[in-house]
Amino acid sequence: MKQKNDKKSRKDVPARELSSDKPARRRSAFYRETPGGAVGRSVKFVRRAARKGVVGRYMSGYDSLCEKFEQTKFVRKFSYIRKRLVRKNSVIKRQKMPEEASDVLVYDEESLPMNFTDRFSSAFDRSVTVGIFKAIKDRLLYTPVSSYGVLSFSFALFMLITQSLCLLFTRSGIELPAVATFSGEDNVVSIMFMSAAVILMTVSMALIFTREVSLYSYMAESRITGFVLKNLLGIRTSAIDGRVMKRNSGLVFVIGMIFGLITFFIPPARFLGTMAVIALISVITCIPEFGLLFLVFTLPFYSLFRHPTIFAVIICLCVLISTLIKVLRGKRSFAMDPLDSLIFLFIILVFFGGVITFGGIASFNAAITMTVMGLIYFSVTALIKSKEWVERILSAFMASSIIVSFIGILQRALNLQSDIWQDNEVFASISGRVFSLWENPNVLAEYILIAFFMSSAYLMFSKKQTRTTFSLVTMAMSLLCLALTWSRGAWLSLAVSVVIMLVVRTHKSLPWVVILILAAFIFLPVAPEPISERISSIVTFSDSSVIYRMNIWSGVSRMVRRYFISGIGVGESAFRAVYPDYALSGIESAPHAHSLFAQILAELGICGLFVFILVVILLFRSAFTLFEKWGMRNVYSLAVLALSCGILALLINGLTDYIWYNYRIYLCFWIMMGLITSVRRQADHTETFIFGEPDAFDLDIKVSGKSRARKKTALREGIDVSETGVIKRKLSY
Repeated sequence: MKQKNDKKSRKDVPARELSSDKPARRRSAFYRETPGGAVGRSVKFVRRAARKGVVGRYMSGYDSLCEKFEQTKFVRKFSYIRKRLVRKNSVIKRQKMPEEASDVLVYDEESLPMNFTDRFSSAFDRSVTVGIFKAIKDRLLYTPVSSYGVLSFSFALFMLITQSLCLLFTRSGIELPAVATFSGEDNVVSIMFMSAAVILMTVSMALIFTREVSLYSYMAESRITGFVLKNLLGIRTSAIDGRVMKRNSGLVFVIGMIFGLITFFIPPARFLGTMAVIALISVITCIPEFGLLFLVFTLPFYSLFRHPTIFAVIICLCVLISTLIKVLRGKRSFAMDPLDSLIFLFIILVFFGGVITFGGIASFNAAITMTVMGLIYFSVTALIKSKEWVERILSAFMASSIIVSFIGILQRALNLQSDIWQDNEVFASISGRVFSLWENPNVLAEYILIAFFMSSAYLMFSKKQTRTTFSLVTMAMSLLCLALTWSRGAWLSLAVSVVIMLVVRTHKSLPWVVILILAAFIFLPVAPEPISERISSIVTFSDSSVIYRMNIWSGVSRMVRRYFISGIGVGESAFRAVYPDYALSGIESAPHAHSLFAQILAELGICGLFVFILVVILLFRSAFTLFEKWGMRNVYSLAVLALSCGILALLINGLTDYIWYNYRIYLCFWIMMGLITSVRRQADHTETFIFGEPDAFDLDIKVSGKSRARKKTALREGIDVSETGVIKRKLSY
């Protein structure tokens, strides 16, 4: 009887069974004699020589650099301080638990020294503010759904009454302070909220007669809200309590009445928006990973507001503060390596670029904004510690980019594109350029570059068929929208980065890359007129924007020679204060240097540019070290390859444009850098992850003995004591 795993060697196989291999071997021998085979052998030889040569050894030596970095005096001193601050060697073992409790760790009481982290966590948990917040959170989560039905019915009823009165007073010409606040809005808005109140009252009746179940459990059982809890917030079903608090319909009805009466003094949209913002900040405080997810998804939509950068900074601050609190409490881990240290040094230089500047207070505000957004890199590396959260961040970015690309394509279909960013005399055949939710087609192109390589990373990172289709659709829509931006720099950046990604992925793709390049040169003369004109203008300098950039670079070069060491300071205000003295006639009003590297050199001096170049070099060194260690068939290596090529595309585009002029693109740059570091560390397992997923975990602390005093102390602190002498303390977010 033959076994399934029984394998025969080729020597044991009869000759008649090998006869079917002869055509394949003949084709292989024939291919080796063709020019394609010769090119393949040459590419393989060059690739092997590059890997074993000086450049290859340098680019794959990031681990040795990290070892040397750990032996430096500064790092040893920092490690000593860190050991004094955080819990060290407290984990005895990871006890094998059932699947629903797989994240329960066992700690020994004697191995838990009272250090800074313990004292801070204890003081934080016992503070009055945190206690009130936890009490409100538990009350909101474990209140019966029927009580929320009463609350929403009461709120809708009194909002209907207040809006009816406001509409009556407005049409009757009665002037009251409350009506004056509301009279600036259209009466249609009031009627709309009245209709919404009627609908809400109808829905509330269904909630009132719902079975006795808490809101938390009800949301987990629902398909829509369950998807939000599990797939967006990362909360497992095992972390949800089944308890239900006592219902108090009278008090709930009064609270709803108060909320409804408030809409008489405050417009309902403003009141509901304020409540939504409070809820959002509360969720981000508990789950900072969701703050990153929300930030990535909503970033393009901030253009709909008057001050888009302010909203981004507020969300970044919430994420940073909540991450810092989690790290200090020991619920999130934080690591530093050479790349992190250089990024931190560069952010410090950016901050002091707003202190020592020619731009005044406006430059200082710009430096604060760039510092806060740059520090998001460390939040990403500290929070994104699992494959699931990497996929969530990538999918959120892709979902947002699909909307952005669709709006751009719709602009072209409805002929709503703009022609103010092109030379109409040279490119008369181009009807206009799309900009979607961004202020400029070039900024949209930079965002699409990031979206394309984020989708590529998701395609390589996830193997499910539905997710593969999702990533392919995102990439296709991104390419179409990128074409409609008519951004030559983005086109060139995408082409070069994709070629490098394919060649690094496998040397077998190089012949196909050569064929595609030759086909592109053959296709260019017969391409449609707009495309051929746009591409040929890169070489012929027929476009006024190319000449405009070259003239700006001429003035910037003279300015840099004057401020080579110190720089002029960060921000548009500093550039406008100094550049006109060195600009050519007619282009004194340029807002920036139209080059990322030239702008960094002008703002931060040679030190800033040198540190930034070192950051880029170390980034690619860390990536190539991962490739050399794990090969190119590992999903982590493929994801890092795609994300690194996205950074490369932005840097290539940054040669002819200042890609950080839009602060939200600057924020996307550092989020992408943080994802590269996070995925690389997950592949290398360079950190000991206490928690694989940021959920509500249980810590089991073994206690020697079952003394009554120890039990009383535990019960007084709200800790559940089991019969086996194990104290179970539930860690909140």
